Amino acid sequence: SPINTMQVGYWLRVMRYSKSFNIPFALCCLLLINRLFAEKFLESEALATQLEQSNQMLEVKVLERTKELKDQQKQRNTFMMNIFHDLRTPLFVLNGSIERVKSVPEKINQELPVIMERLDFTQHLVEDLFLMAKFEDNQVIFETERVPLGELLDRVIKACLLVSEKKEVLLEYNKYNECITWGDEYRLEQAFQNLIVNAIYYTKPKGNVYVELKSIDNIAYISITDTGVGISEADVDKIFDRYYRVSGTEKHQSTGLGLSIAQEIIKQHQGCISVKSELGKGTIFTVQLPVIL
Repeated sequence: SPINTMQVGYWLRVMRYSKSFNIPFALCCLLLINRLFAEKFLESEALATQLEQSNQMLEVKVLERTKELKDQQKQRNTFMMNIFHDLRTPLFVLNGSIERVKSVPEKINQELPVIMERLDFTQHLVEDLFLMAKFEDNQVIFETERVPLGELLDRVIKACLLVSEKKEVLLEYNKYNECITWGDEYRLEQAFQNLIVNAIYYTKPKGNVYVELKSIDNIAYISITDTGVGISEADVDKIFDRYYRVSGTEKHQSTGLGLSIAQEIIKQHQGCISVKSELGKGTIFTVQLPVIL
C-alpha cells in the first residue's frame, strides 16, 4: 500500500544517509593516526638527541681515558728512568771505590764507609720497589693484632733520633692519649718511620720536627710537623705519587717511595693521611686511624 511504501522508503533513506557519518569517523581516525605518528616522530627525535649526547659524552670519556693512559705511561717511563738513575749512581760509586782499593789497597778503610753506605741505599731502594710491586698486585699480607700506637711511636722516635741528630734537627714527641688500633704493627711502624724520616730530610739543620699523638671520638690523630722547606701548591697533590720528589729542594738519600708506601699502608688500615703546608715555613702530615674501644 502507499503507506507501507512510504515507511519502507523512509527507513531506506535513513540507512542510505547514515553512511555519511563514516566521513567524520574517518576524519577522527586520520587525526588519531596522525597524532600517534607525530608522537613517535617526537620520540625518535628525542632518542636521536640522547644518542648524540651519549656519543659526545663517550667521546669525552675516551679522550679523558686516552689522556690518563698517556699520563700513566709518561709517569711509568719517568719512574723507570729515576730507578735506573738511582741504581746506576751507587753502582758507579761502588765501582770507583773498588777500583781505588784495587790500585791502592791501603785505602780500604777510607773507601769502606762509602761502599757500605751505597750498598745500604741500593738495598733500601730494591726493597721499596719490591714492596710497591706487591702492593699493586695485592700480595702484601697484613697481620691483625692489637697495636698500642703510643709504644709504637716511642720505638719509631728512638730509631729516627739517629737520623735527626746526624742532621742536627730537633725531634720531639708528645703523647696526649694512649691509643690502641687494630692492624699490622710492623707495617704501621714502617709507615710512621717513612713519614718522620721524610720530615727530617726536608728540614734544615737547627730546625724542628714535632710528633704528636691524641685521640678524639674513637679516632687517633698522629701529626708530624716540621719547620722545613714546605711544599708548593703545585706539588701538594703529587707528593704521594711514586718516586715524586718536591721540586726545588736539595738532593738526599730518600728512594722517593717512602710517602707512597706510607699512604698505602695507612689505607690498608682503614685510615687516611692529610697534608697542610706553606712554602718556606713547613709541613704538617696528619694520620687518622680508627681506635679500638
